[in-house]
Amino acid sequence: MAKINLLPWRAERRRQREREFYTMLGAAALAAVAVLFGWWYWMGLRLDNQDARNAYLTDQIKSLTDSLPKSRNSTRRRQSCSRASRLSSSFRPAVRRWFTCSTNW
Repeated sequence: MAKINLLPWRAERRRQREREFYTMLGAAALAAVAVLFGWWYWMGLRLDNQDARNAYLTDQIKSLTDSLPKSRNSTRRRQSCSRASRLSSSFRPAVRRWFTCSTNW
């Protein structure tokens, strides 16, 4: 029987499988880096959006705080309305309808 040496063929196949393994390992590493970069970019966009929203809310709070002294007049109106409603509580229900005040200033 003739002796056939399969060792060089097996070694070549092993080297081929190693190359395929390292190629797949490199592709997986590149995919992981791409996913990580995409996540980092997306989180940066979310943070920028939240910063813009916070700035908008800060501006709105500042404008409302600046208009607060103007609303002191509305507290006087509210107090006079409550006095009128207390006064009207002693009237009959039919007449009481005419003295109701709106609380939307």
